[in-house]
Amino acid sequence: MRRANRLQLICINLTAIALLILLFYNLLAPYKIEHYFIAAATLIMIVHIWWGARLYIKNVEYTRNLLDLLIDVLLVGLLAIAMFSLNTVVRWFIVFGTFFAIVIIKYTMGLFRTEESKVEMYIKTKIKIESLVVLLFYFSAIMGSVFDYWWVPVFLSMAVFLAQIPFIYWLVFRKGVYKIPFE
Repeated sequence: MRRANRLQLICINLTAIALLILLFYNLLAPYKIEHYFIAAATLIMIVHIWWGARLYIKNVEYTRNLLDLLIDVLLVGLLAIAMFSLNTVVRWFIVFGTFFAIVIIKYTMGLFRTEESKVEMYIKTKIKIESLVVLLFYFSAIMGSVFDYWWVPVFLSMAVFLAQIPFIYWLVFRKGVYKIPFE
């Protein structure tokens, strides 16, 4: 493994730890029930993003230039903002929708850098999945903004949390997205 890859993997691990600390720190304040559902969904997202980033660096590419570095910094910044958006469900959906939209850009850049068909298939699958996630998150943000009823944030936060469990099961075990076919 190249030195740049090792350094990036260390950075990914440290970032995940810092995000978890921020997440649990932000839960110290008294919140409503929807904030706890969003926090649980965020915990799942952090683990999912950490695992996906590690696999991407190990198997697809590492940061090569200034644009890659800027995108990586922007993604980490959005994750940090998300940790402080637990009390605003609509903002949380917007931040994560934007995060995954930028991830699609990152995947697309990786697609142009590879010639291996199995790697291309992996990236194209991830782009399709993340595109759906972006649409659902932005749709949820719109629904939360348009319908100003007390139960809407509760419903949306419960829905995103409860949807993640079967989604992760489908993604990992049924679809086998993280079975890296090119290892």
